[in-house]
Amino acid sequence: MSVPFSFTPRKTQKQQVFRENWHKICYLKRLIRTISFGKYASLIRCGVLCKHRHLNFLRTTNKAFTLIELLVVIAIIALLMSILLPSLEKVKQQARVVVCQSNLHQWAITFKMFTDEHGNKFMSGNEYKDIMTGSSGCPDDLEGSIDSSPDHSWPLILRSYYKDEGLLCCPSAKKPPFTDFGTREREDTVYSTWGLWIYFKIESVYGSYGINSWIFNRSDENERWRTVVAKNANRIPLLLDCYWVEGYPRHYDQPPEAQLYGEFGDSDHHMKRFCVDRHNEKTNALFMDLSVRSVGIKELWELKWHRNWNQGNAPPPDWPEWMDGFKDYWIP
Repeated sequence: MSVPFSFTPRKTQKQQVFRENWHKICYLKRLIRTISFGKYASLIRCGVLCKHRHLNFLRTTNKAFTLIELLVVIAIIALLMSILLPSLEKVKQQARVVVCQSNLHQWAITFKMFTDEHGNKFMSGNEYKDIMTGSSGCPDDLEGSIDSSPDHSWPLILRSYYKDEGLLCCPSAKKPPFTDFGTREREDTVYSTWGLWIYFKIESVYGSYGINSWIFNRSDENERWRTVVAKNANRIPLLLDCYWVEGYPRHYDQPPEAQLYGEFGDSDHHMKRFCVDRHNEKTNALFMDLSVRSVGIKELWELKWHRNWNQGNAPPPDWPEWMDGFKDYWIP
């Protein structure tokens, strides 16, 4: 009896496929064994052993960055920089505050040495005349010395007590105000420095700290402190951030109309000279007890600048718009 068609059992078909692919299976087993020993691992990575037509999946290709990938990386870096830069600027500002207060601590030592040698009394301001008419002298055909004012003389009088001229400048304001031709070049901002001639167009001094002129040891004003012996010395300002070298503040003085407008020529409102927003709504100050701290801009009106300061506790002046958000310190 003939069979109309050939029939191969399923099991026989599987065995035939297995026999046909046996050599491939053995090759893979040997390759896996070789890789496990690591002998030809580097060659495999280089594709040397991947030439077999059954092992194309092991080939590696070197793929460069695409333009889109580079743009994405650049965008991520730009985003990170935009996040980090404000933080870095804040750290820089804090560092400048620390350096500024360190300078004022050095000035505390300088004033301490001077007052210890002069019976706990401050300078009168007239000492500079003896200094200027000493061995170096001051030629008659040159314009005065220290701009011809005893109130401007403290940097020269104390010069023998400090060695670093950089102590005269806050780190936020240290650009020299003089040009090469000897003329003043003021920027009139909170970052400005003042400048004075020791010898006109020959020797000058500049800085960005100003002294409370009420401390000078002269008898022309009853409000003067004259000596370091005083009550509440921690509220008596001695040296501060300032547009000018000195000032005579009064409690009724008006603040400057603009934040970045340096005023030093207004003889009726000397508080404007000390109203310097260099340190985030604050200024740095050295007090008569030789302590150093940050002072709020509006707090300047609550300090005891001279002996008869605001005895009636009068309210502070009307604040300009740029000071509206600053902290208030006046207590009725």
